[in-house]
Amino acid sequence: MKHIMFVTLLILSFNSFAQDTTFVRSLATPGRVSNISTNNNILYARINDSIYKWDNGFIPFAEGKLKYSMAIKGQKELIINHSNHLNNEDYTDLKVLASGLLPGNIVYDITSVTIGNNFYLCYRGIVLEYIINPDIEVFHKGKSVRHVYSVAGLRIVSTYDGIFIDTIFDVFSENKLGSTEYSSGELSKIDSYYYLCQDNLLRYNEIGNKFETWINTEGNPRIRRLFKYENKVYGLFDKAFGQIDLEKRIVTEYYGHAVFTDYEIFDGKLFLSSLDKGLFVFEPDEMKINKINAISSINDLVQNENQLFLGTDDGLFRLNFDKDSLEPVFEGKSVVQMVFYNEDVIFANNDGLTAYTKNGFLPIVENVEFNRMALSIDQHFLYAGSIFGLYTLQLGKLTNLLKTESVRIEDDKSQKEFDVSYLVLIIVISIIFISVIVYFVIRISRKERVVLQSNTVIDAESVVELVRNNKSILSVQDIADNYDTSITQLNRLLKKENTIALTLLKSVKKNIAIEMYEEGKSLDEISKRVGYSIRFVREKLL
Repeated sequence: MKHIMFVTLLILSFNSFAQDTTFVRSLATPGRVSNISTNNNILYARINDSIYKWDNGFIPFAEGKLKYSMAIKGQKELIINHSNHLNNEDYTDLKVLASGLLPGNIVYDITSVTIGNNFYLCYRGIVLEYIINPDIEVFHKGKSVRHVYSVAGLRIVSTYDGIFIDTIFDVFSENKLGSTEYSSGELSKIDSYYYLCQDNLLRYNEIGNKFETWINTEGNPRIRRLFKYENKVYGLFDKAFGQIDLEKRIVTEYYGHAVFTDYEIFDGKLFLSSLDKGLFVFEPDEMKINKINAISSINDLVQNENQLFLGTDDGLFRLNFDKDSLEPVFEGKSVVQMVFYNEDVIFANNDGLTAYTKNGFLPIVENVEFNRMALSIDQHFLYAGSIFGLYTLQLGKLTNLLKTESVRIEDDKSQKEFDVSYLVLIIVISIIFISVIVYFVIRISRKERVVLQSNTVIDAESVVELVRNNKSILSVQDIADNYDTSITQLNRLLKKENTIALTLLKSVKKNIAIEMYEEGKSLDEISKRVGYSIRFVREKLL
């Protein structure tokens, strides 16, 4: 593991083109690897005294001679050269960059190959595999990025290692704004001044090119976000929400205490989300906040197309004000932060960066932990701040990436070579046959449904029993469908017992997961039973 960590840092250091290079695995080998090579298509490895090729495992390919073997592609055949040593151009030249990073003194004994978007590194007898994402570029590597402020002609990147300023959209410089060492919150512009949430509230002094403490919050809630609402300045603190007087340099009043995560001004109202107490709406006339729904933990709020969306650890939900209900967009994937791009939603969490499209989930960056408040989009880039640096994707490439997934699915369908007229005939006959079946099923189900509606009682106990005894019930919509009712009506009935269907569903799934775990069931079996990812089961249910 130590070697992998060092080499990971090494890869990040010599990729000056800033592509996203992510460690995948260490390849299992039948012995010590002397070097690796390729014919631009297949990975070859010299292991002990033979040459092996990689095909989901190293398999013998040819016997070797001497100590090293290099495979290259000739005009019509594969050429393998054996020698007691490798030429300087065969080695990965890392002597300068590797100084102090790799243990030992054999930094010369490193070979690497690139095949498509896969990068392989042979180091001290092992082979490490990396994946290169050609669309993603990573800047400010090794720095934990907290926030990106972007307007026309100006971009300010806040990190734990300083605040960096750019004035050209495609140049990510190391020029620092001020001398402050770190940021733990957002940077925002109020009126004509820039303010930085760094536990205390700092204001940028343009003449002195430095940030100065504007409001000292030591001993009180620490500030994370600053914004204006109805011409007054408010702050989201780590454990409170309150009003701020920037001229007097004081917090005038706290209106509520919770672990607040986000705000959204929607339909003229100020909504606030929290990790521990749910969703609130601020009443400026009454100078207080009121809780407005039963969900307890919310990571992010975003409005899109006159709707308010809530990102949670359980999935993405839409708040329907007309029906007074919470409607799932998708469940089972954590949403730490999200942005909308055209008709798609892009969300970040501890597992990576993902797009949710009409075709389902499309991974953009995998196995990377992204920070809260660090996902944003402007006219040039999608920005995603992680603990390893700033991941960027140009909007043109993002558009192509999302379109490519759609085209790929359509192309897969088009590859089926059927006679068109024969296919049409089959479809017509199938529709007629299915219509007849559906007609009789509906007639029978209507009769059964009358009996069900007259005898079935919908309460918390029956919902719990339904979820526990029926493996196909994995969402709130499944529960509602079973009772032949809507989610809104279902929750209205359950509110009489001070609960909602989502709360009951999560509770039962948690109990099922614990029981299966105690019975010795695998995480994979538990994941399939409760309909959540293995990581979600491990971290949230067990």
